[in-house]
Amino acid sequence: MGDKIGNRRGCREPSVRCAAAAAIAAVLALVGAARADDYPSRSVHVIIPFGPGGVTDIVSRVLFDAMAKVLGQAIVIENRAGASGTIATEFVADAPPDRYTLLVDDPSGPLATGVSLYASRRIDQLTRLEPIAPFGTTGAVLVVAANFPAQTLADFVALAKQKPGELLYGSTGIGTPGHLNGALLDRIVGIDARHVPLAAVLPYIQSGQLRALAAAGEHRLRELPNVPTVKESGCGNYDVSSMYALFAPGGTASDIVGVLKRATDQVLNDEDVASVSAKPASN
Repeated sequence: MGDKIGNRRGCREPSVRCAAAAAIAAVLALVGAARADDYPSRSVHVIIPFGPGGVTDIVSRVLFDAMAKVLGQAIVIENRAGASGTIATEFVADAPPDRYTLLVDDPSGPLATGVSLYASRRIDQLTRLEPIAPFGTTGAVLVVAANFPAQTLADFVALAKQKPGELLYGSTGIGTPGHLNGALLDRIVGIDARHVPLAAVLPYIQSGQLRALAAAGEHRLRELPNVPTVKESGCGNYDVSSMYALFAPGGTASDIVGVLKRATDQVLNDEDVASVSAKPASN
């Protein structure tokens, strides 16, 4: 009799546990669905790893202004520049996955190169950040002063080889894509040009103060159709186009990522937003 009673208890206890587990799972599923249905319920905070006024900032503001209307909540943008994007990346990676702190970054640029540039960097982008959606690309262009003697990229390379270490090239800062792109070109064409931080250059090209020598991408830039690519100039394959993408802290629920991805895709179907997200780089 004792064995039979014991067996009955042994059969009932797992059933109770299973029923409780099933009830908990059902509740969690309902909570998750409700969380996605009423997200966002307050303003969303987006971190940009570069200063205001640059191409990343401008493109992001156009996108998120439109995205705020789709989501029905304000999107607050904060610029956290420094260490080639590392400061902003670590801030978001350390944030709780509460759905309300997001990051804009270039997965093939600062997000990838920061690990090599900064030995103290703590972020593993594969585990500490959750990718949401890409939303734009920019090309890059090689320019010189309007009165500079080189008329083409080949002229520039020849002059740089005559004067190793004397010619300068500028970017928006040390460790930024522009800095690394210049170092890559040095290696490809075999020159030694020195880097200095400078401001945005696109307005100076448009005003005629700077002369564009070559587009640093696979195709010519829409805004500068008469400027040949580096490859067309006979200096090899050189595509340093940048990508913009949206990220959340690692561990963010997949249903929330889905909400944000769908909102991004919807906004990118707007011609005005799409045209800005494809502008050529100005930094």
